[in-house]
Amino acid sequence: MPAEIIVAIIGIETSYGRITGNYRVVDALATLGFDYPRRAAFSGNSLKSISC
Repeated sequence: MPAEIIVAIIGIETSYGRITGNYRVVDALATLGFDYPRRAAFSGNSLKSISC
């Protein structure tokens, strides 16, 4: 998918940065990785890539 489309979707979903959420990314990925077995592989890989 072209980068422009991805940026547009993220922009719309976050109201172009005004809505950032209430959870830290590391905490959310750790929870998904350890508490939800179906998402463990994806979340674990994502967690590894941001912790380097």
